[in-house]
Amino acid sequence: MITLKSKIRSFISLPWELHGLVLILLVASQFAPAGVDTVRDIYQAHTIASGAGFPWQGPKLANTVHLGPLWFYLLSIPAFFFKSWAAMAFLVFALSGLKIYLAYYFGTQVHSKKLGLLFAVFMALPGWSSSQLIFWTHTSILETSLLLYLICLRQAIIKPTSLSWLLSGLSFALALHAHPTALPFAFLLVLARQVFRTRWTLLLWWGTGAALLFVPYILHQIDTGIPDLAALQLYKVREFSPGGPLALIKLMYSVALVGPNLFYRTALPSGLAYIAIALHWLLISGLLAGTWFRFHDADKNLLKMLAGSLLMFLLVSTVVVLMRGRTPWHLTYAPSFVLAFCYGTLAAIVFKPDGNLSARVLISPIVVLLSAAVAAGSAYKIFSTTIRFQESVYYDVKNLHGAWGPSGLETPAFWSGAHGEFLCSQTPLVLHGPYATMIDSHAGMEPEMNCGRKHEVWVGGQAPASGYRHWVGISGPMKNALQQPPVRTIGNIHLYQPLAIADTGHAIKVAEGDKNPLRQVFPAGISDVQQFRIGSKSDSALLISTPIGEFLKLNIHQVVCNGHSAKLLSNSNYSWLYGCSEHNETGGDKWHVQYQSNADDLLDAVLLPGAKFPH
Repeated sequence: MITLKSKIRSFISLPWELHGLVLILLVASQFAPAGVDTVRDIYQAHTIASGAGFPWQGPKLANTVHLGPLWFYLLSIPAFFFKSWAAMAFLVFALSGLKIYLAYYFGTQVHSKKLGLLFAVFMALPGWSSSQLIFWTHTSILETSLLLYLICLRQAIIKPTSLSWLLSGLSFALALHAHPTALPFAFLLVLARQVFRTRWTLLLWWGTGAALLFVPYILHQIDTGIPDLAALQLYKVREFSPGGPLALIKLMYSVALVGPNLFYRTALPSGLAYIAIALHWLLISGLLAGTWFRFHDADKNLLKMLAGSLLMFLLVSTVVVLMRGRTPWHLTYAPSFVLAFCYGTLAAIVFKPDGNLSARVLISPIVVLLSAAVAAGSAYKIFSTTIRFQESVYYDVKNLHGAWGPSGLETPAFWSGAHGEFLCSQTPLVLHGPYATMIDSHAGMEPEMNCGRKHEVWVGGQAPASGYRHWVGISGPMKNALQQPPVRTIGNIHLYQPLAIADTGHAIKVAEGDKNPLRQVFPAGISDVQQFRIGSKSDSALLISTPIGEFLKLNIHQVVCNGHSAKLLSNSNYSWLYGCSEHNETGGDKWHVQYQSNADDLLDAVLLPGAKFPH
């Protein structure tokens, strides 16, 4: 009789690589920041957990159609018990980590423990799917849900019952909830053609299971006049793209080559990045060369699996290319998943049937090392606010090349609770600098989850009334450039109290989280050259920021301090810190700034304690 204790022992005795790779993901979860889609998820989950609302539809895709609401309700579980979104990040990464164990189980079932281990290991090889370390949302569980679907589908084919085919359909619906790029995996139903010839009603059970999880969404659409249908028609005109052979080649090339190289360069210092890239391609080249030499005496079943997975890679990539004119990083998770199986199959071919130990010695340490390096490098760069992206490539992987953007301030998940406590203890308050931009981009979910008083947190400019506290938050690089000790530090954010606040802008409430994007985009036009003056009674530095981030366009023409051009000490994507090159002998500084923007009343400019910064 199989007992719970024996199952636990069996789980613990699984290859160490599996546990190690999952542990890397769990630790990495606490360093993950909150991106745009993540904030939407956090907001909706908190809305459910607090009883403020119960959505009938889920995440909106490409500003067009919605998924079912299951994802939001899943995240509401940790939201109900904890006062920060760190618990949500942990749950998402834990669910993502299940792919390692499921890949091992699936590979073992379809061939051998060797294939299972190799498939699981290559699931963790850095590439486009590593983007979840920075951009975590429902797409993070796509690979896990696809594996669950494959396992259920295989079981349904082996033991075709109404229940097994219902569960197969449910698992496919779960994969669709992760992302519609799971759609081409419905073609795998062709493997059950013999079953359907004698029991075609089983296909109805599969369809019923696939539809069940979308019932709330379907009812909501019917009740509201099916607005997603009109949005989908507009999407077809605006976004749908036939692509063509060149687009398909670019996508497949990006998934196989560009993604790994780009993420090593994103996560690691340049020297380590090139070492990691060399190690990565030495491993893949060895697999290709080994397969070439062992092709004639290779396991025929493995060769069939390799041919099938390559065909599936082509099919999935084709569907992805057709979905949108541009291909953001999260659309590459499905083809990357298939490519991982290709690599696992190649490795299984290279090593003989009794070569399990050799495979573990030669492959596992390399992949675990690369996975750990990328996770650690991403965590360090996020914490130190030095992580930079080739944004044009991330938002369309077919671009292949693009400029590296500036770094921005983000806080790791495990500090979200501390920020909530701090902000709640200071309300009502106005935030300035990069910290204001970050909290606004998070829709104020830190104070909202902690005390429900986000409406008392404002960002940028003059306070709406007396009695408001003012705090300026900057990054580590800015603090080092400022050369002044902060009043307080929370994680990677250093807090100061301003010496003076310019009258160029008025504070506004933190953005609401029920919109995506969070803010209305201001007109693209830039005003005529504007100017402002600000002064202090002591030595100072000037911090100019756009508190609503990308939604405010700003051109700074000239910054003068005490009649001399000021020195740009440090800058991030939405903030600029200037130092005074000449201080007055009698003390105090006088600043004069000329600029252009598309929303003059939202410019945030404050003076911080500063020293002399000679040219």
